[in-house]
Amino acid sequence: MIDNINQQKNDDPLKLPLMTWVLLGFFITFLSFFIVPIFLDPSEKMQFNQYIPARLPIGHDFRVIVSASSSWLHTGIVPTTLYPPFTLIFFSPFTFLSYETGYKILVLIILLCYVLITWIFPRWINGPKDISPFAVLIFMTGLVSYGFQFELERGQWNVIAFTFCLIAIYLFHYHPRHRWLAYLLFTVSVQ
Repeated sequence: MIDNINQQKNDDPLKLPLMTWVLLGFFITFLSFFIVPIFLDPSEKMQFNQYIPARLPIGHDFRVIVSASSSWLHTGIVPTTLYPPFTLIFFSPFTFLSYETGYKILVLIILLCYVLITWIFPRWINGPKDISPFAVLIFMTGLVSYGFQFELERGQWNVIAFTFCLIAIYLFHYHPRHRWLAYLLFTVSVQ
């Protein structure tokens, strides 16, 4: 399917399947009119907070863990947090960025991980079959769900942890030579 789409794209991009154009139009619209104004606004306020109890500034959980990571890096003392210790290590690179920049990067990573676990992994596992309408329904429903929006608003990392878990399972079952990496990624996902 992917090779077929690549071949069609090389021949004439206008002959791509209708589903490609529908998804492309949705992604551009979704990013431009939903993700950017709501979660990436320079005011750091969630624009439509009637249905999600927003905290100001946006990305509260992200700010808490980056602050704890910064404290740990500067003092050497592990602060008391609600998160596992590995989280401090994982978020320590964000201490070198401003909160705003780090939060934007985290939102993009979460979106990338969501696409990976709902769109790309199933294709790897099931093979190059056509995209079913049910898969598109699940993908779209999850993308606009309250839970996903809450994760973006708070700057949480559950989708990232789940992505590490799925990568670990995939490597364990389909690439036995890389089981050591599967064990490592599964340990990171549990943390």
